[in-house]
Amino acid sequence: MSENDLPGPDSDELRQLLTREGLRSLYEFLYERRANPPTMVEIREHAAAENGESHSQTDRRVRERRNWFKLPAVRSGRAHVYRLDGRADTIRDGRGGISPRVRGEVLSAKRCAQYGKTPADDHVKLEVDHKIPHSWGGTDDIENLQPLCAQCNHDKQAFYSSLDPFEEQIRAATS
Repeated sequence: MSENDLPGPDSDELRQLLTREGLRSLYEFLYERRANPPTMVEIREHAAAENGESHSQTDRRVRERRNWFKLPAVRSGRAHVYRLDGRADTIRDGRGGISPRVRGEVLSAKRCAQYGKTPADDHVKLEVDHKIPHSWGGTDDIENLQPLCAQCNHDKQAFYSSLDPFEEQIRAATS
């Protein structure tokens, strides 16, 4: 599918897909910026102005969007831009998510699995990361989860999204 197959921001189809207003507002912004895709900084600024959302909430909404739409992070100069590129090949709505118990167990290490930074010493925020992303066949099982600081997690997401064209091959290899 291509971007021509995208539902319009005011369509009934979009209202059925994205039931929360914040999700629709972000989609509308990405839709309007198809010719000039925004950076994550621009997406965050838009969300803060429109909905008063924090960065972590906005980042989550961007990740959620990938349940329904292709949204690769593409390198443009020194930054990554997020291009609304069509519908997702497989709708991934309705995931159970990570339970609070498992989230707590993953974060109990209290250090970034990549560089060892800690909230106490390095003033970083830890996030639960999927070693193998859902889009590549990863699960919410604890064996597929690790603590990463926000910067490492975002850098990893940007890098992995550059491999999205090979998603089917990677999914086959991981299964």
